[in-house]
Amino acid sequence: MNVENATQNGSDFGNSFTKNFSANGETQTLTITAWADTKSADGSSTDLLIEAAEIGDYPGGLGISNNTSGDGHTADNYQSNPNERDYDFFLLDFGDLSVTLNSITSGYLEYGASSTQVSVAAVTTGDLADKTWNQVDNNFSLSSGYGQFMGNSGSYYVNSFTSEAGEDLSSASSTRWIVGAFNHHFGGDASLESNDGFKLASIGFTTKPNKPGTSIPEPAPLALMLVALVALARRKVNK
Repeated sequence: MNVENATQNGSDFGNSFTKNFSANGETQTLTITAWADTKSADGSSTDLLIEAAEIGDYPGGLGISNNTSGDGHTADNYQSNPNERDYDFFLLDFGDLSVTLNSITSGYLEYGASSTQVSVAAVTTGDLADKTWNQVDNNFSLSSGYGQFMGNSGSYYVNSFTSEAGEDLSSASSTRWIVGAFNHHFGGDASLESNDGFKLASIGFTTKPNKPGTSIPEPAPLALMLVALVALARRKVNK
């Protein structure tokens, strides 16, 4: 599903993009917001807490601007100092619809496909404010993992994710997913961070089918007859 043509709601930190689509015979709405761990917990330059960022539509896909000065329009993790590194993420909220995320595409990578990884997680909350990524992973994640971007004629894609140890991302289903710059909290080698930046152009996902309605079957006529004969026989014995 292409998200570049989604509807923008607001133009500052905490804004969103929405996109209507059809699934299971009904109209559904995807809401996309942006987040980054740019909030200091103690007033120092070490950023630990997540807060709302600004999401925008740029050439190549949806991008993120956070509260760090000089920040670009990509979902990135550029700081070389790991203690001050900011991780940008998109939150994909599918409302009441539970989905499995299968792929993402981008029209723009900052450092090319071979250097760019992405982290994803199926999460149980849409309220990321004032949490750490470690808390999100340990307390609010159903399953998480990471993937490597591949190039394809000027566009880029990830259609295979490696699950975090002990989890099965391929079968994870949730109403909310986070997608962002490579982040070791969700699996993978931390030494690969600091050069990942992408814009989100589209996502691929599958939905759980609607459960068919169930009903209690009515007793068959023969079964009713047998029940009646047994009851009549018992009455005769008791006389």
